[in-house]
Amino acid sequence: MHESAGQGILVRNMKKSRIALIFSALLMLMANVGCNTKSEIEDLTSGACLIKSVTLGTLNRKMHTLSRSGRDSIYTIKVTGSLYPLTIDQVNQRIFNVDSLPVGTDPTKILISELKASGTVSIQSKITGKDTVVTKKDSIDFSTPRIITVYATDRVSTRKYQMDIRIHKEWSDSVTWQRTASGLSALSSVSQLHALTVESTLYAFGLEGTAPVVLTASVESPQQWTRHAISPVTLDVHSVVRHGNRFFALASNQLMTSTDGINWTSANATGVPNSFTQLVGSGTKHLLALSGASLVSSTDGGHTWTADALDSSAPLPLDENAGIVFASTVSKNYEKAVVLGLRGNEPVLWQRDLDLSGTDTFGWINFPLDATRRGHFPTLQNYTLARYDGALLLSGEKSDGSFGGLYLSRDNGYTWLQKELKAPTISGATSVTATVDAKNFIYIICAGSGEVWRGRINRLGWKNEDTLFK
Repeated sequence: MHESAGQGILVRNMKKSRIALIFSALLMLMANVGCNTKSEIEDLTSGACLIKSVTLGTLNRKMHTLSRSGRDSIYTIKVTGSLYPLTIDQVNQRIFNVDSLPVGTDPTKILISELKASGTVSIQSKITGKDTVVTKKDSIDFSTPRIITVYATDRVSTRKYQMDIRIHKEWSDSVTWQRTASGLSALSSVSQLHALTVESTLYAFGLEGTAPVVLTASVESPQQWTRHAISPVTLDVHSVVRHGNRFFALASNQLMTSTDGINWTSANATGVPNSFTQLVGSGTKHLLALSGASLVSSTDGGHTWTADALDSSAPLPLDENAGIVFASTVSKNYEKAVVLGLRGNEPVLWQRDLDLSGTDTFGWINFPLDATRRGHFPTLQNYTLARYDGALLLSGEKSDGSFGGLYLSRDNGYTWLQKELKAPTISGATSVTATVDAKNFIYIICAGSGEVWRGRINRLGWKNEDTLFK
């Protein structure tokens, strides 16, 4: 059967209409795929203009070293840029590395090894202000933040990002020290210094002659100290600890307590012991003390005490001692107690696990120490212990009262090293103590010279930036 001419025209027109309809639908779909819209369809006329990921390439880092003759020389090493991921903040249109590149990295020759984007990426010239296409072969000067623009393939839609390559300006593990005070009269004639920090206040307990005093200063103004006389005059300034919201100390071997560190009253302790030798630690619930040849503890604010079990007959540090309680790395329900010091000239170390739930009671474990091994416990006097950088920080005095240095132990008191904390050169001190505040600053307080030094490991002062953008 043959179709007529009119029927042929009608069929051809219907075919054209279908083609036009399909073409119109495609145009509408492409129009809806604009900038900031996720789509699986990206063709030659897409409006998508997003940077999806950026990876840094191999970078140059300049290092300094001293030759045997004392000359400063510079050499270059390579830095794997991919180890420092770039974060893309699509909300605020920023690109940056949360973990800064190491100090000495050359910011003027940054290579990009991988760049994924929906569109063509260009960078604004620092000289002309015009855009040039970013390529993997070109090194880019990021000594200042740069403007990156993505041009969509529709040649209409664009999106600008500010790209900032961050480089540390200080060595992460170095300590920066500042002498905040010198020649302070309040510290001129104090001996047997013993310091601790409570919130934003520094407390330095000591003796003026035979009379106990406490010096206080704000962590914000460590150059301004106020002197306070202490009552009673028999207070043992080296025994002072902070437990809960009160101070505890010994006076004539009896337990005393104070709210301000100045005025002290009896704690009315009962049970074992009849007298105390030294307070050696304070935790969330436990107050710890030496009593003759025993270690004793209280969990009710110092009212009642019990003798703790010892795993051996090894000596306790009765001659020079210090102690500390800190959060356990095993469980949030536990704390670790460390008591150390000297018996004669022999180093002594005891440890105990504290169960905050009260379910289990653990005794003290003795750890024999070798005074001849590398990293052995230093023989000093007037020890002070603090928690710092996840380790134990120890300070002390030499026999003449001069500064004995700062030591760190990362194995809970077994090994002590000075190389991680290069302390400042301190001279003229007749008694020295150290304490740590909540911002990771170490304070070295010096009687005689009246100096106060403040410092911290640089990386402990770096701020972490949030990567959840709203």
